[in-house]
Amino acid sequence: SAVPALATSAWRARLLRGARFTAWSVASLLLLWLLAWAGLPPLLKWQLERQASAALGRSISVERVDLKPWSLELELKGLRIADAQGQGEQFSLGRFYVDLDWRSLLRLAPVLDAVEFDQPQLKLRHLGKGQYDIDDLLERLLKPDQPPSALPRFALFHLQLHGGAIDFIDEPLGRTQQIRQLTLDLPFLSSLEQQREEKIEPSLNFLLNGDPVDAKAMLLPFAQARQGEARLRSTALDLKPWLPYWPAKLPLRPTRGQLAFDCGIRLSAAG
Repeated sequence: SAVPALATSAWRARLLRGARFTAWSVASLLLLWLLAWAGLPPLLKWQLERQASAALGRSISVERVDLKPWSLELELKGLRIADAQGQGEQFSLGRFYVDLDWRSLLRLAPVLDAVEFDQPQLKLRHLGKGQYDIDDLLERLLKPDQPPSALPRFALFHLQLHGGAIDFIDEPLGRTQQIRQLTLDLPFLSSLEQQREEKIEPSLNFLLNGDPVDAKAMLLPFAQARQGEARLRSTALDLKPWLPYWPAKLPLRPTRGQLAFDCGIRLSAAG
């Protein structure tokens, strides 16, 4: 009877050690999550403002960064990029949200369940003679003589952009063209080998100086034989804001007009 009692006691001891190890593991994981949730957002905010400002040569500010390490969700609010003079905003973003899937660890590539942009606003100034107030940014971002990089591996299952706005300020002509209610919806996009042959169907809608413009497409951008179809439609586009750009050497010079169009484009290219 002593042998079974000793076996039972040893089994209980092993069970107790296993329970303690599990409890410590769970507690350590929860502690790491808590530290990441509390400590990483201010660090990310500081580094984003510091590194991005240095890279672009512009003042960049962020109101808030939220991180949920247990679900791999990141939310950024109130991003602002100053103009070249530092007196106004070149670009602002109300909210940026990204949801990273745990499958990224298995695929060894980013797998994103969702990416969202809310209320992006851009102001672009034409200074004349083909110069714009973002030329300094383009010089920093578009570096010449760079070797072509390999196609990055990723999968994105839903991208949405809501409430976008663009002001194109043409200073030589003293006119401003406006895009409002800009909406982009991209249900799926992937460069992973097993998903390159799947179709993607983005849609784009906006108001151009108050006139609606809709665009839809079907694309295979990463397939061996790249294919695509696009459709652009507008019921009544007012031409008056664009008439100042009419070539002066043409014999006719319209004073007003409307344009309605519904056109399709088919693309095909070998891989």
